[in-house]
Amino acid sequence: LQVAQKEPTSAAAPAKAPNTPEPPPVAAAPTNKEFLLTSSQRPGAQATVTIRPEKATNLLVVKGLQPLPAGLTYRLWAETPVGPQGCMTFQPDSDGDARISVPREPSGSALRLVISIDPVQAGSAAENPSQPILTST
Repeated sequence: LQVAQKEPTSAAAPAKAPNTPEPPPVAAAPTNKEFLLTSSQRPGAQATVTIRPEKATNLLVVKGLQPLPAGLTYRLWAETPVGPQGCMTFQPDSDGDARISVPREPSGSALRLVISIDPVQAGSAAENPSQPILTST
């Protein structure tokens, strides 16, 4: 009689797995960070770099940079805790504009960003910005 009475109560009790971990809290979506690069020497020129943690690349948008002569290029630099690191080179269109996907790093680790005019060097890259023209604050 005792066995028959225990079965209904154990079946009615909610099943609980021992030491079941609680699901982790839902993390807030990472927010984008934006750098604004400007220059007092080039008042019509500016650039923004949007750091997009949820995407594979960051985004560089440039306005008002003049096309460069052969042998020169614009380069985006990230000033990181380990020093300056070149991100990429680019050329704006004939209107001085560009919209380019930028590798996630080192731009994602930047404390500050710089765009410089650097000589094109076949097979290697500059180690430091030659002529900075736009900087973030």
